[in-house]
Amino acid sequence: MTAMIIERLRAEFDGGFALPPRSVENDVEAFLAIRVGDRPYAVSILELGGIAVDQRITPVPSSERALLGLSAARGQAIAVFDWATMLGEARPAAMPRWLALSAGVEPVGFAFTQLDGYLRVHSSAIAQVTRTTGALIGGVIRGDEHRPIIQVKTAVAVVRGAEVQDGER
Repeated sequence: MTAMIIERLRAEFDGGFALPPRSVENDVEAFLAIRVGDRPYAVSILELGGIAVDQRITPVPSSERALLGLSAARGQAIAVFDWATMLGEARPAAMPRWLALSAGVEPVGFAFTQLDGYLRVHSSAIAQVTRTTGALIGGVIRGDEHRPIIQVKTAVAVVRGAEVQDGER
């Protein structure tokens, strides 16, 4: 059962890359619907290099609270950070199963609790937010269950210690 769900989500995720990023006709954007702890969030497909499930994460000593450790993806070691900690949420008792991998040559992994699915959202359903709502949140998908949109590029800049500018969202 889990294998079928994962395969369906993988097909939807991979199929999203075959589509143009934004359709001029209907102004639709693609997102992954995820949960960090118990709270719903979304992540733009365009900012992801991939997702992984049930990856082994080896803890490493660090003063960085959000750093969970190191894992492997695409034949290279990647640092894995906990989105719950970065978003000010309570860290789940169990290690999160899912990793969102940032796009780019040196990906970073971000752990989250659950993958809810694939969303195609019309831009009119996306509310922009101000910087005061949190450095990692760049908008909110309005609907039955509002989903703040995590900005992966901003999360990567934060964990790499880069200064985040307002225009980087």
